[in-house]
Amino acid sequence: MNLPGHLTGKTATDRKRAKDQIRKSAARERRTIGGRQPPIGRKPVHLVVILGVMLVIGGMYLVSTQQQNHSTLTRTKAEVCMDELCTLRIAIERFQEDCGGYPSISTGITNLIVNPGKKNWQGPYVSLLKNDPWGKAYVYGLNSNTVILMSMGPDGIRDTGDDFFSEDWELHTSLK
Repeated sequence: MNLPGHLTGKTATDRKRAKDQIRKSAARERRTIGGRQPPIGRKPVHLVVILGVMLVIGGMYLVSTQQQNHSTLTRTKAEVCMDELCTLRIAIERFQEDCGGYPSISTGITNLIVNPGKKNWQGPYVSLLKNDPWGKAYVYGLNSNTVILMSMGPDGIRDTGDDFFSEDWELHTSLK
């Protein structure tokens, strides 16, 4: 440490006392301007409080997202069935608009994924054909002027009270 010129000629004890006084006054000045460091080995209380608040907020976020995910996972099979029937119905209508007619009875709704040889086919209209939530295939049919799209419901038997229908819709009279 460089000492001022007036301290250089004194004894070692005097120089040591002068250095200690300089250190003490520097420490006092640091404390008054807020530059004091916590003693080594002690954790600042503020850090613990901030971490605690972050944990509480993170926990609240996780609980809220778990509740949202749980509510979407608990949809009933009937709701899933109606959503899938609606999706299939829209795909069949798009097929009809592009190809000028509905899928044939013999190939059924597989024409929504595989081109039946139609020139204007713009599919695939759905990415996957799967069974209804009860494991049975969806029923597709054409009656004179009506398309039938349905699920046979939980019992798997047609024409019972638990069947699910996509709304019947009239065939388009003007075919492309």
